[in-house]
Amino acid sequence: REGLAWFCDEVLPHLLRASPGARLDVAGHESRAAGVALDGRPGLRLLGPVETPWACFSGSVASVVPLRRGAGTRIKILDSLACGRPVVSTPAGADGLAVIGEEHGLYRAASAVAMARLLAAILADPGPYLAAAMRGRDLVRDSFTWESTTAGLAEALEKWVARPPRDARR
Repeated sequence: REGLAWFCDEVLPHLLRASPGARLDVAGHESRAAGVALDGRPGLRLLGPVETPWACFSGSVASVVPLRRGAGTRIKILDSLACGRPVVSTPAGADGLAVIGEEHGLYRAASAVAMARLLAAILADPGPYLAAAMRGRDLVRDSFTWESTTAGLAEALEKWVARPPRDARR
């Protein structure tokens, strides 16, 4: 909620000046509740819960992750890249994904003006950003699948479970 409010108050006005036709679609379980005070703003559309995020990505040029603070996984960034869409995020929003950079379609903007400029550039000429996001798609496919992220864990667990504890060997 805090990130959405910050984006609408601080980023969206700059973006709409640079790209008057820009629109932010906000999806998710809390999007309507979070956006009630923001409803009716130019350039903002509150979708509410969606059955699958893929439809949102296919109809977009880029994704935005305006988190100001917080912890947890950044699955939506990986989802967006998996769909070949570039992502513009705050540094906090992309925390934990240091291996993914601009060459893979993940752009970090530390200020509202920087975020608005990046989004305006993507809207004006999406080609290079979409090309980078396609490299991000390959990276996600190769390095962030269930199989690739759990392979080492599964091996370690098998060795640990198969080996009897030291006390049991006596």
